[in-house]
Amino acid sequence: NRIATLIQEYQIEQRTRVCSNLSPEELVEEYLNSDVLFFASTAEGFGLPLIEAQAIGLPVITSNRAPMNTIASKAIHVDPHQTEQIEQAVKRIIDHGVAVTDLKAARDSVTHYQVAAIAADYTALYLAET
Repeated sequence: NRIATLIQEYQIEQRTRVCSNLSPEELVEEYLNSDVLFFASTAEGFGLPLIEAQAIGLPVITSNRAPMNTIASKAIHVDPHQTEQIEQAVKRIIDHGVAVTDLKAARDSVTHYQVAAIAADYTALYLAET
């Protein structure tokens, strides 16, 4: 497959894992064992991985396109077609890390996606309609 070919071509087998069909527990474990979420999609319906990664304090590199740039407003944003930007973003994290305050701000920014917050928003909306 194309991903496996690219991983081999760029000789990053030792630093790359491709996973699918993970249980919720396995997914959390993968996030916790990762250094960064790279999710520079060119077209995404929502971007749940961005919320999940930020919720556990994982640094995120994502696309500068909507909705990724709003869901992950505290992430490093790149043009997904500009490999130089992507390389610079990765090097920035390797060389300088990510400030704890930025990770906390990202974690705080996704709290409105929690089930309780969404339920409260819908409740308020329905009560306002009656």
